[in-house]
Amino acid sequence: MSRLSYEMNLGSRIHGAFMNLFDEHPSMVEDILGHVGLENCSSLRTDLTTKAADCLQKVLAENCPGFQYEAGTESVPVNVKLLDHWRTASKDPDSEPVQWLKTGAPAGILIPVIDRGIFPTYDPALDVIEVHPDELYTSEGFANYPGIDGDPDIDKEVQRIMDSKYAVTYDSVEQAEQQLGGRVILSKIGAVKKWTNFILKMRMVIDSKESGVSKATRKQERTQLPRASDVVKDVMTLLAPYLGQVDLDTVLEFLIADFRDAFYILPNHPRERRFFAVWYNGKVLVFIKTTQGSRGAPLTWARLAALITRLTQSVIGLSCSRVSTYVDDPIVAAVGDRTARRRVFATTLALWSALGLPLSLNKARIGKSVTWTSAVFTPTAQGIDVSVKEVIVVETLALCEKFLTQNYVTRKDLRMYIGKAMHIASLVVTVRPFINELYAALHDATRSGPTPYSIWTRQITHSVEWLRALLARRQGTLT
Repeated sequence: MSRLSYEMNLGSRIHGAFMNLFDEHPSMVEDILGHVGLENCSSLRTDLTTKAADCLQKVLAENCPGFQYEAGTESVPVNVKLLDHWRTASKDPDSEPVQWLKTGAPAGILIPVIDRGIFPTYDPALDVIEVHPDELYTSEGFANYPGIDGDPDIDKEVQRIMDSKYAVTYDSVEQAEQQLGGRVILSKIGAVKKWTNFILKMRMVIDSKESGVSKATRKQERTQLPRASDVVKDVMTLLAPYLGQVDLDTVLEFLIADFRDAFYILPNHPRERRFFAVWYNGKVLVFIKTTQGSRGAPLTWARLAALITRLTQSVIGLSCSRVSTYVDDPIVAAVGDRTARRRVFATTLALWSALGLPLSLNKARIGKSVTWTSAVFTPTAQGIDVSVKEVIVVETLALCEKFLTQNYVTRKDLRMYIGKAMHIASLVVTVRPFINELYAALHDATRSGPTPYSIWTRQITHSVEWLRALLARRQGTLT
């Protein structure tokens, strides 16, 4: 952010305007923060959103009076005009996400994702498609995975998708192809179900890998997500001026507020929609929003989220606050007295609401001790304690025990195990070498277990035993 001097200067002016707004409306900060944890709440009250948008627009008009807005063709919840004005006025380097909101985000199949230097790119010699898009087809006798059709949870999610206008339906593949102007590729529906605090959470994805769509898609850029250790570094930087002056747990606080249906915020490009279709209950569902399960959606959303994060950070400043966004899960750390911290949090939520970004405010929280991604952050008098979420430790340890009692491990289970170990490694760096060994076994095409979709346990025994010892807090010597 320090290199984006123009963006930071504009952010400082916006910050001053919001502080004046809060002074003029003394109850506004608490009115905004009163939405945190409110059931079934995804945005601030209309009057609060209007005040925030008007405040932001006034500063932008003063600093970028010649702005000309060109409307797009897509319908999105975001206030694209306001975001476009802010991005233009701030001279932020990435103009692509705004254009995607207007005309649709590319998936990297027919239309490339244009690089703006935000994330590192893959080597073009290695980032090549395995299948040409014209060679893709839907096999005869296509059917979803067993148990998908008629699943009441899938029924409910499909209805929600349709009600939210994330997809459109057609009576047949032929009708869809006529409307979309090309061959429609059907992907199977996948469902990821998980019980959390006695509540069933389900995520519906399209299996673009099985249909071959992923093979026709270039990766293009490697998204870089913040780790828990990055948040720790930011927090310690913020706390540095207070060392030896006060108990640090009296000046530090966090805000957690997820973006709701993040991937569905961006429309996908009309020319590529025919590659993101599913068959359900005798209908063809074609997604008009970027979808989970596609290779391009994580990248285009990450670019939009990075833009929002930079703009937000420019306003709340670097000296008393830091914001990090892991996919759709931002965390804001703020230091200072209670009034200052709450103004930081209110400004953040007001900006996001002014931009029309849907928020899961019912799950949002403000507190000293918070859980973010895989870590639990708890301020202390001398600094901050960070620990891995207990549920991740328990689940990973259970997988260790399971693997070591069988002769082979499915690649699916190993992939899930690596994901959990990666969360642990984000805090415990000594775990990382063992993950390298696990990855080597996962991607070793020359060795497999009793089926091509498995490996022999002996290939990973060394790493699993070490991880089990760590997670069980076992003490001993190396010999």
